[in-house]
Amino acid sequence: MCINMWTLEELTKIANENYLSLYQTQRFVEFGKLWKGGNEKDRDYLSEWAKRFGKECDYVMADNSTRKLLIQVDGKMAPYVCEKQYRRIDWCDESVKDEVNNIRELME
Repeated sequence: MCINMWTLEELTKIANENYLSLYQTQRFVEFGKLWKGGNEKDRDYLSEWAKRFGKECDYVMADNSTRKLLIQVDGKMAPYVCEKQYRRIDWCDESVKDEVNNIRELME
């Protein structure tokens, strides 16, 4: 690991170790570069986040600070990605709507 930032190769290696698809890897690598300015030092915690991307539950498991990073990764698609993840875990429509609205508010 670099002193100040994880390299693309290192983040990709973590993604590969967690069997992420190409799309999941792209999202995870972008998230990893943004997280704490690329200075998240705990490899195990980064690996835990890679697992979340693989299970497509990163929005579900995120707090508002990491959701803001996910929004940067997903851009205008963030509400749709969030909705898809909450629907995957079979949340009721009203709860899904609340979570998507939270994402939209964070986007402002």
